[in-house]
Parts: sequence; structure tokens; C-alpha cells
Amino acid sequence: MNLEKLSIGQMARLNGISEQTLRLYDKLNLLSPSGVNPENGYRYYFIAQSSRLDLIKYYQNLGFSLKDIHDRILDADSAKLSRILNGRLDELSDEISSLKECQETIRHSLNSLFYYNSLPGMSMCFCEHLSRRYIVTYDAKENLYEYDYNQYEYNMRRFRNYLNQSGLSTPIFANTGTIIRRANLSQTRLTSTEFYMIVNHPTSEYIPEGTYLSLCCNDFDKEPVYADRLLHEVSDAGMKIAGDYYCEVLSESSDYNNSGQNLHYKIMVQIA
Repeated sequence: MNLEKLSIGQMARLNGISEQTLRLYDKLNLLSPSGVNPENGYRYYFIAQSSRLDLIKYYQNLGFSLKDIHDRILDADSAKLSRILNGRLDELSDEISSLKECQETIRHSLNSLFYYNSLPGMSMCFCEHLSRRYIVTYDAKENLYEYDYNQYEYNMRRFRNYLNQSGLSTPIFANTGTIIRRANLSQTRLTSTEFYMIVNHPTSEYIPEGTYLSLCCNDFDKEPVYADRLLHEVSDAGMKIAGDYYCEVLSESSDYNNSGQNLHYKIMVQIA
């Protein structure tokens, strides 16, 4: 093997890459053959060019594109290269932070699904003890029970925009719901203007720790019926309402043909 006149196949095999990759690098002016036979067009390389391939691979592993490597890196002086690498380090820090946030969101979603699957069946009232959970709230200024699902989703978008403007945006809009304040609870009329989202840091508002009477549902339009059943159960069992009423979406999937109403939610009220 002539190390100063390697064929494209030999160069590719020695460096663990494909001939197509070497042709691409030549096309992009990243690495050109040391010579080309004018009679047959065969490309030749010398072994020392392998260090250039190592350098290209190194910067690719750092997340730089081939264009960046050609335009900004290979011929950069040490000062410019330091600035480029520091910039990439900042980008990686942002990417890591975003990935950690996504990882936490997935864990949170899995916990919600596990919790949901462990609950009693639909339309069955049950008591449960819940620990304190912090929430962020948003007042839509209109009774949510007087409108259909489309208006509900419209107001949810308003809530999400509010969160974004407040710097509280999340990768996935999860563990959201509505509140009926204790003063508005009635077996004849439901009044709620507020949305909430559970967050993992202390806020001024929270769902108090305590005992709750709860009921799982999967029909958006029937929440008033389920709420009426829940509140009647409180009365029939000789219990007293001790706090606000919460409706929390536990699981949701998009189904365009079903008007987006693939919701599984839990309604609950604190009791004493």
C-alpha cells in the first residue's frame, strides 16, 4: 500500500468512512484529493490527510454542521476558535436545560398516567387524601359552564399566552383545570371563571392538603351532571364542603374527528 497515493477506497477503509463521504467533503471543499489521475479520473490521497478527517469528525461530534466547519472553523485562528467554541458551549447549556425540562415533563406525564390508571372507574365517587400542590391561576372573566368545548379551548389558549407572558411557559400544557370557588358552589348552578395549572415551585396559591371526595370522568359536556352527583354525595354522606371544587385534566389526546374532546379528568372537592 502506497501511503502517499491511497485510492479513495483505501482512504475510506482506513478512516472508517464511506467513499461517498469523501466525495461529499471534496464537493464542499473540506478535503480534496491530493491528486487526480487525468486519464481515468481516479482520486488519490496521502495518509497525512487523515488528520483533517479526524478534525472534521471531532467538530461534527460537537454539533457543528459541515458548512460551519468549512466556513468558520478549519481556518480559524485561536482567538476566533475560542469564540466559536464558547458560543457552542452556551448553545449546549441551553439545549441541556431544555432536555432536562422535557425529561421532567415526561416523568410528570408518566406519574399522571400511573395515578389516573390507579383510580376507581368512571363515575365512581371515592375519598382520597391529597398533599398540598401549588398552582398558577388565570381568570377568564366569563362563566366557563355557559359555553361549549370550543370556547373552553379558546380560553385555554388565553391562559397559555398569559403563562408565556409571565415567564411560566412549559413544554407541555399539563395538569391544568378549572376552579369553582367554595362561595359559588351550588347544586343548581355551577359558576367558574378560573383556570389553573399545577407547578413544581411555591406560589401564593395552592390546592390545600386534605381529604377530597373525587370522581373520574371522560365526557366534557357532562361535567355539570358529574359535579351534581359529586355534590349530592357530599350531602347524602353527611359530609361538609371544606374548600373549593377542582376539575383537573389527567390525560388528554388529540382527536380531530372527535372535536378534540379526548379528555380524562377528575373532579374533586375538599370535605370535612
